[in-house]
Amino acid sequence: MAQKPRQDDARAKRGVKGLPYADSDRVFASLDEYLAHRAYTATMGVPTLREVSPGRYVEEAADGQVRRYTRQQLLDMFGFTH
Repeated sequence: MAQKPRQDDARAKRGVKGLPYADSDRVFASLDEYLAHRAYTATMGVPTLREVSPGRYVEEAADGQVRRYTRQQLLDMFGFTH
């Protein structure tokens, strides 16, 4: 039985893949989709990225390091256009 693709071809062409803490072939159509994935993987010890106020995010690593980002910085850093 063939595996069902994770996303349709048109959507995959518009997305971004190869992001930290994601399977190398996983394609994310938006930053919000990737942030939801990171929230899920946070339960497995992956540093979480969470919104603390509109357009402002923090990344909390297991070692206690905290990094702060704006939404635009995350869009640029991960290669999303919207």
